[in-house]
Amino acid sequence: MRVALIDPISTGHHVPYARGIAKGLRNAGHEPYAVGSAAWCASLSDLAQVVPLDWAPRGSASYFERQADSRHFYRLAFFACESNGINIAHLLYVDGALSALVRVGIPIGMKVISTLHWYPFLGLSVRQPKQALKALQVVAASWLLDRAGGNLVVHSIAAKKRLSRVGVSRVHAIDYPSAVSCFDVDEIG
Repeated sequence: MRVALIDPISTGHHVPYARGIAKGLRNAGHEPYAVGSAAWCASLSDLAQVVPLDWAPRGSASYFERQADSRHFYRLAFFACESNGINIAHLLYVDGALSALVRVGIPIGMKVISTLHWYPFLGLSVRQPKQALKALQVVAASWLLDRAGGNLVVHSIAAKKRLSRVGVSRVHAIDYPSAVSCFDVDEIG
């Protein structure tokens, strides 16, 4: 199965995280693809087929420019997946891109796994009424799942339980750092 590892961020802990997933996919007999910036693809080129996008973030752009960049990135990434016969698009980091994904939409029929890393900390760091947090949960998780028919990955059982309480049924808890052997893309995707 061809699995695209998609992340607009090609620095820091994002690279070793993706490399671990790519190794696990290869060990399981799948074909990992790196879809993203030239730097992203270069960081995974020894483990995955690369599909570099003609895209680079603007760096210190305003919030609205960053959202526009994210929308453009995901449009290019989804088109690249469709063009390369990708079976599953794994969005490795959707935390900062949820509103961009809502505006872009996920192509009908594309199998998607979306990883939400910071979800467990939202209730600790954001002082909002419980109703606002619940609304964020519904928008962030349910929309991605129901619209795309995909799956959401979180990194704790507590996060999975919180999402389950608001009606998200296709959520998987996988330890971080990701030990890819602990999940099966055939089952999730």
